[in-house]
Amino acid sequence: MKSEVKEKIAGLIMTGGKNSRMGGEIKLFLKVGEKTFFQKIIEAMDGIPEIYLSVNTPEPYEKLGLPMVIDEIAGIGPMGGLLSAMRKIDAEALLVVASDMPFVSQEIIGELIKIWEKEQKCCVVRTLYDKKVHPLLAIYPRSILPIVENRVKEENYRMMSVIQEAGVQYVDLGEDDQSTVNVNSREDYQKFIK
Repeated sequence: MKSEVKEKIAGLIMTGGKNSRMGGEIKLFLKVGEKTFFQKIIEAMDGIPEIYLSVNTPEPYEKLGLPMVIDEIAGIGPMGGLLSAMRKIDAEALLVVASDMPFVSQEIIGELIKIWEKEQKCCVVRTLYDKKVHPLLAIYPRSILPIVENRVKEENYRMMSVIQEAGVQYVDLGEDDQSTVNVNSREDYQKFIK
């Protein structure tokens, strides 16, 4: 992949949430084998020159050594993280990955970047077998900031509402790719990790 394309994109790991279904454990610090979710996501984002953490509170994440974007508006979910990041990060687009997706692959990220370079609009992963859209594995161009701001003013915090208005190119994911597997609870963690 051309490095000049990656130079236009910043990575954004969405940490958010209260982790209540994980008993308060922070997902980025959970392990898959010998590596934490954080390490695995960073490996998948290899070559992205700047990677940020979207956080509601910075304290737990300070030891990771990445720049953080603190939610300007608390309690509105991923939309709040995207809004804050688009206002603070000087990049043409944001590669968004949820902190609970430890199986995200370099290949799917490469495909997102390739399609974003061609289309210059929202590029979002969709699983082929069920057509489920995964807005927290996506690239969002900074040009959609006005749409995000309008949705927040309207108190419509659904990421899909932004995608639908902004226009989207889906990146279809086959059944064998585990990139969209997310670990939301202790049960998920046991099922996918152990």
